[in-house]
Amino acid sequence: MPRRLATALLVVVLSLSLGLHWVALQSAAWVGMVITFSQTATLGEAINKALGGAYPCKLCKLVAAGKQQQQKQDIVKPAFKLEGSLTLSTIWVFPPAPLRPPSAPDTDAPRRADPPPFPRPRLFPV
Repeated sequence: MPRRLATALLVVVLSLSLGLHWVALQSAAWVGMVITFSQTATLGEAINKALGGAYPCKLCKLVAAGKQQQQKQDIVKPAFKLEGSLTLSTIWVFPPAPLRPPSAPDTDAPRRADPPPFPRPRLFPV
């Protein structure tokens, strides 16, 4: 359950950051306008009136103002300017370590070709 809540919260935050709340509000406004206009005119005329932009409702004006305000906030310049300077620094390059010859094989260690010890060891005594 907490995972679903976290996923839902992530979807909501991502939607808000992308500005999808304005799309949802504008869609709701258009649906409401089509319903209102279709009571006095045909459905085709109501859709043309609602989507034409000549007769905006209060919610349409609110969405337009909100979008403009959000765009103004996005354009705001940073309060400080980062300035950097190019400085020369010494770069130390070390050559790779010399290769060492392989060590002599260990003669006390068993080889893979040797047969296993007899009796065979058991992992856990029963």
